[in-house]
Amino acid sequence: MNKSFGKFFSSCSLIIPMPASKVRNRQPVTEIAKELARLMGIPCYENLLVKTGPTPAIKDISTRQEKVSALMGVFTVNDLLPSGLYDVLIVDDVFDSGSSLEAATKMLKGYSKIQNVYVATVTRKR
Repeated sequence: MNKSFGKFFSSCSLIIPMPASKVRNRQPVTEIAKELARLMGIPCYENLLVKTGPTPAIKDISTRQEKVSALMGVFTVNDLLPSGLYDVLIVDDVFDSGSSLEAATKMLKGYSKIQNVYVATVTRKR
């Protein structure tokens, strides 16, 4: 993954795994984000972006905008970063409609220490 597109995210100073929709002992997306951060030589902040509530059944919501709106209230940003401005990379394991990534990106852009937000996914749902 780092060889494929690491150079495109060279301005990023940290990586954030997309909060998982299911609770597991080991989260695949977190493992991917941690390894990519290690390969890029930058930190991975697992608890910067967190889910604070249950996620509605996104598959049952008809429009993309309604999906984004439904997800806007379930993410919170913890103030963990030292002073400064940061470019961050959100890593997710699968891209479907992009609604969860859009909601997460909007939340991160509202955090005063985030300058730019980039997104990378491992797979795409058809």
